[in-house]
Amino acid sequence: MCDGLKPIVDGRIKPDQLEPLMSKSLHVMEEEHHDPILVMNKVSDGLPAFGIVAAVLGIIVVMMYKLGQGGEAVGQGIATALAGTFFGIFGSYCVVGPIATCAEFNGHAEMAYMKAIKSGVVSFANGLPPLVACEVGRRELTSDVRMGSGELEDTLKSAG
Repeated sequence: MCDGLKPIVDGRIKPDQLEPLMSKSLHVMEEEHHDPILVMNKVSDGLPAFGIVAAVLGIIVVMMYKLGQGGEAVGQGIATALAGTFFGIFGSYCVVGPIATCAEFNGHAEMAYMKAIKSGVVSFANGLPPLVACEVGRRELTSDVRMGSGELEDTLKSAG
């Protein structure tokens, strides 16, 4: 909001130039948020393969060193090898994947918040009264966080 209002207050840009400027900032912010999520999703996709590699290597170790030691040693070696598969799948579907999904949802919520601010600031800079500019911004929010128009008006009037 401050980055949006500062050029207007300083008189460096005209109000109609503000929206492209703020839209570019939001686009960069969205890209910066998307890149780490993309990396987390790729890691999540690769973890089951690491688990399979761990299992295969574990079976190779069992075949090389434990076959002559009896059934109990072979069973322990195979159990250890299969644990690698478990940890790869668990890490993918129960840790990294859900974290990536949560980060993605949080990013969408943050972008909705920033778009609401942009709409309000641009509307105000283009000459709308503050109450109407806030109403324009309110309409950018999703229904789960959007307050009613009457509630917004009461809140703004009580704020001074």
